[in-house]
Amino acid sequence: MHMRLVRQLPLPAAGTVRVLGVDDWAKRRGQRYGTTLVNLETHEVIDLLPDRTAASLAAWLQGHPEIEVISRDRGGAYADGARLGAPQATQVADRFHLDKNVTEALERYLLRQHRSLRQAALGAVGAAASAPTQPAPPSTAAPLLASPSAANADVASAAPVRPAPTTHDARQARDRRARRLARYEEVIALHAQWKSIRAVAAATGLARATVVKFAHAGALPERQPKARRPTQLTPYLAYLHERWGSGCHNAVQLWRELRQRGFRGGRAAVSRLLQAWRTAPARAAQPAQPEPRPGPLPPPIGYSPRTTCWLLLKDSELLSSAEQGYLTRLYHCCPQVALAQALTREFQALIRARDVAGLYSWLKGVRQSGIQEFTSVANGIWRDRKAVEAALTHPQSQGQVEGQVNRLKLIKRCGYGRSGFDLLRIRVLLAT
Repeated sequence: MHMRLVRQLPLPAAGTVRVLGVDDWAKRRGQRYGTTLVNLETHEVIDLLPDRTAASLAAWLQGHPEIEVISRDRGGAYADGARLGAPQATQVADRFHLDKNVTEALERYLLRQHRSLRQAALGAVGAAASAPTQPAPPSTAAPLLASPSAANADVASAAPVRPAPTTHDARQARDRRARRLARYEEVIALHAQWKSIRAVAAATGLARATVVKFAHAGALPERQPKARRPTQLTPYLAYLHERWGSGCHNAVQLWRELRQRGFRGGRAAVSRLLQAWRTAPARAAQPAQPEPRPGPLPPPIGYSPRTTCWLLLKDSELLSSAEQGYLTRLYHCCPQVALAQALTREFQALIRARDVAGLYSWLKGVRQSGIQEFTSVANGIWRDRKAVEAALTHPQSQGQVEGQVNRLKLIKRCGYGRSGFDLLRIRVLLAT
C-alpha cells in the first residue's frame, strides 16, 4: 500500500537547465547501469534514466534545448548522446577522471616492469651502490618533449600513433601473466641453487604452497578461467556457437545480428566473449635455470606497482631514505621509468595550470615516448580533445554529480531491493 501511494505522488519538474552534469550509477555492479542527471547550478537531481546508452541521453536532451554546458566523465556513450541530443551545448570532460586515466596508465606501465621493480627492491643493481641516494629524475618532461610554441604551430601533429589493436582485458591479462612469469622464474632460479622451500618463500614473499607448486610445475602454471555468471549474452550463446561454427568470426557482424534479435549490450561484450574462442596463447616453455650463486638470500622486500606509482608521484622531499634508494635503483634498472614519471607529473601540472597549449605539447611528448600505456590514453584524449580543452577553460566538474550518485546509492540500499527503477526514481526526485 505504501509503495502504491508513493507512485501516485506528483514529481517535481526539471525546470530550466543551463549546466547539466551526467554520470552513471550501478543497478547491479558490473552488469546493469543507469544515468543520473544533475542541475549543477541548483545542485539537484532532476532525472534518472534506466540505462546509460547514447540514445536515452539524446532523447532526454532533445526536450531541453536550453542546455548550454554538459559536464560528463570520459564515457563514449555520453559523448555521443550529448552530441546527438544537444549539439549546441559545450561538453566538458571531468578533470579528476583525466588525472585518474593518466595515473592508471603509469600504474599499468609499472605492472609490465615487475622484474625491474623486484630487482630495485632487492638492491640487485651493481651501479646503485655508487649512485646518489637522492633520486634526480626530471621534474617535468620539458627537456624531453616539444615546447608549447611548437604545439601551437602544428596542433595536428600531436595526434599519437595508434598502438596495436588489443582489448583492455587482453592487455590486463598479458601484464598479469608477465608478472607471474617473473615470479615463477625467480623461484626456479633460487630453487636451482638448492635453497630450501622456506628460504625461497622468505626471499620472494610468496606462500610456501605457491613456491612448491612453481618448483614442481615444469612450466608456469596457467590460471584457469573462472566460471562465468549469466550475462546479457547468455541467452544468445547457442546462436553464437552456431554462427561461429559456420565460419562467421567477425565480432561486429555477430553483434549486429544479435541486436536484431533483441540484444541490448555493446560490441565490446561480444568482442570479449569471442576473444576467448580464438587461438589461445602458447604455454611458456620452462626457462633455463641459471648457475647457482653462493651467498645468503636477500630479505623479503617488495614494492607493488601501485605503491611504486605513488612513490614516483610523491614530493621527493617527503620520501624516506629507503624509498629514495629504491627509486634510484629503479631508475638504473629501467631508465624509461623516469620518462613515464615525467609524463605523469607534467600532465598533472598542466591540469592544475589549465594549460591548453601544454596539453598539445604533452600529446607530442607521448607520441615520442613510445610507451604504449600512455599512447592509449593520449589517443582517447585526442579523440575527445574539444571536451578536454573545455575542461581546462571551464569551471564545471563532476564533484557535485559524484556526491549525488553516492546519495542515490544510500537511497537504493535503504529499499533492500524492493520494487524497481520506477520507485527508486520517484524516491530520489522527491528526496531532492
